[in-house]
Amino acid sequence: MVSRKKVDDVLVAVDAANVSQREWDFLTTLRLSDVNEITIAQALLERRKAFEDTRQTIDSLTLLANCRL
Repeated sequence: MVSRKKVDDVLVAVDAANVSQREWDFLTTLRLSDVNEITIAQALLERRKAFEDTRQTIDSLTLLANCRL
């Protein structure tokens, strides 16, 4: 499982809010061992989309993920 700090670092890099405790509790129940922090951050932002405009940050994360490949 990726650390919460790594996911927070990615979210802060794209000017998004840190992982909430409720989001983190849910992620730990999933036990995602082979998923990287960028994918987790992107999934969180897509989930948050209904509450705030995250289109630009999702695009930034997609770019970042493509650069790492």
